[in-house]
Amino acid sequence: MKFSTLKYRSKKEITIFTCLLFILFSSLFIFFTGCDDETGTIDPESGSIGLKMVWISDLDVVTRSQLTCDDVGVVQVFFYIYDEKMEKLDSASWPCSAGHGVLDKVKFGDNRTLKIYGIDSDGREIYYAEKGGISVKKGEYTYLGVLEMKPINYKPVVKIDSPSDGSVFYEGQTISFSGSGTDLEDGVLGGNSLIWDSTINGRIGVGNTLNINTLSVGTHTIYLTATDSGKASQTNKVVIQNQSAAIIIHVKSNQAPVVKIDFPSDNSSFTKGKDTIKFSGTAIDAEDGVLSGSSLVWDSSINGRLGTGNLLEVNNLSVGVHTIYLTACDSYGSKQTVSIKVTIRGDESDAYPPVANAGIDKLVYQGENVILDGSVSSDADGQIVSYQWTQLDPPWPMPSSTKVTISKANSVQASFVAPSPKNGDESLTFQLKVIDNEGYSSTDTVVIKVLSNVSSNSLPSVTINSPSNNSSFKQGASISFSGSATDQEDGTLTGNSLVWTSSIDGQLGSGTSLSKNSLTVGTHTITLIATDSSGGKNSSSITVVISAKPNTLPSVTI
Repeated sequence: MKFSTLKYRSKKEITIFTCLLFILFSSLFIFFTGCDDETGTIDPESGSIGLKMVWISDLDVVTRSQLTCDDVGVVQVFFYIYDEKMEKLDSASWPCSAGHGVLDKVKFGDNRTLKIYGIDSDGREIYYAEKGGISVKKGEYTYLGVLEMKPINYKPVVKIDSPSDGSVFYEGQTISFSGSGTDLEDGVLGGNSLIWDSTINGRIGVGNTLNINTLSVGTHTIYLTATDSGKASQTNKVVIQNQSAAIIIHVKSNQAPVVKIDFPSDNSSFTKGKDTIKFSGTAIDAEDGVLSGSSLVWDSSINGRLGTGNLLEVNNLSVGVHTIYLTACDSYGSKQTVSIKVTIRGDESDAYPPVANAGIDKLVYQGENVILDGSVSSDADGQIVSYQWTQLDPPWPMPSSTKVTISKANSVQASFVAPSPKNGDESLTFQLKVIDNEGYSSTDTVVIKVLSNVSSNSLPSVTINSPSNNSSFKQGASISFSGSATDQEDGTLTGNSLVWTSSIDGQLGSGTSLSKNSLTVGTHTITLIATDSSGGKNSSSITVVISAKPNTLPSVTI
C-alpha cells in the first residue's frame, strides 16, 4: 500500500492524515487534520495541540469501492494516544455518523502511538489499526502515512453440552456427545467445523452430536474444537473419567454376567416329536442384577436361534447331537456363553445304531506313546458325530488300574503314554463310545497290556519300503506293500511278526510284502507293526489316498 505526503499552509499547524482503507467490500476513510483557530487550539508554550479528526465517505479522491459507517457496521470510533512507555496520554470517541471529532491537548514528544478501534452496535471491536513511532514537535509538520484497518476475527464460542464433566461410563457403553459452536462472523457452526478428540483414542468424530461405544478404558480428556472460516479457533474441554483405574472397568465396573443352564443336564437324550424339552437358565450381572427376557438368548448348533428368556419350551429340534448355547448379555454389551450337549433321537423302529470299534488289543512297554484308534467304527444309516474315549477300571474285587491322561479323548484317534505298570505287567482297559447323527450310540473296548521288562528288551526297528508316503491310487488298483523289521535280540522279523493295518479297512495282512486291490475310497493311514518274541512292538506308518474311479458313460449303438 502506498504512503503519501501532504502539504500545509503554515508550519505552526500540525496535521495528521490517516486513511483507514478497506478496499473491496470494507472501506472506511478517516482523516486527521491539524486544528486551526476555528476548530481547536495550538499552545506552543504548554507543549500541546488540539487535533481535529474527520472521517467522511464522499471525498472526490476516493474510489467507488468505499463504504459508509453503516456498510461496515461501525457505530462508534475510539482513538487512543500513548507515549513511548505505552502510557495513555489521551483518548476520545465519537459516533461514526458524526463525521468528525476533536482530541484536545496532544503533548509534543517522540515515539507516540496511535490506536484506533471501530465498535459495532453490540460494543464489540470489529476493526483495528495502529501506528507507532509518531513524533509531534513544535513548529514542525507531523505526517502519517496510509494505515490499513483490518477487521478483527473473533474466536468462536464453543460449548460441550453433554456428557457433564466427570461422568463415568463402562467399557462398551454408547456415549452420546453433544456440543455447539457459534461465531461472530459465521454464525452457528456445524459439520466439519466442530471436531471431537480424545487424549487416548485421538480423533473420534465431527459435528454437533456424536455417539461412540469404542472408547478405550482409561481417563479421557475429550476436546471439542470449533474453527470458523477465518481459521480462528477456540477450544473447550470436558473430562470423562472412569470410576477408578482401568482394572476397575474390566473386572469390577463391568464384569461379564454369570450364566448357567439349569435344565436339561449335559448329554441328555430326547426323542423327536415325542419329548418337549423345557430349557431353563439363569444369569446374574454385577451391574444389572438378574438378567431376563432378550438378555438371555438360546441357540442350537443345528437349528440356530431357538428363542430368548429364562424359560423356553421346544419340541421341534432336528435329529442329531446338538450343542445348546445360552448367551447372557448385560446392558453394556458384555457377554458370557455356556453350553450343553443334547441328543435328539429319531423313530427307534427305523434306527440302525452305529458300531463302535476300539481297535485290536496291544502289547506295549512303559514310556511308549500309545494310539487308540476308533476309525474302523461305522454307521449304516448315517454318520458318527461323536467319539468319546474313557479309561475303565477292572471289575471288583480286582485293584484299580494305573490312571493315565488321554490326549484328544473326543477324537477318532486318541493317545496316552504307557505308565510304569504295577507289580509287573499291567492291563489297561479303554472304552470307545460313538454317537451317530440320530443320537444312537454303541461302545467297544480295547485292552492295552503294559510290559515291565522294557530295560531287557530292545524294540524292533520297522521300515515301510513301498509305496512312498502320500501316494495316490485309483479305486481297484493293485497296490504292492513291502517292508522290513529287525530286532536286536531276534534279528530279521518275518511272517506273522509283521502285521499290516489300515485306519479305514482294519487289518490287511501279514509278512514283509502284501498286495491289495480292494482298499476303500478315502485317506488311509497304513501301519506296519513289528512284534518281537518278547512281545515288544514298534511300528511305522504312511499315508495312502484312494480316489474313486471316474464314471464312464456306457456306449450305446442303435
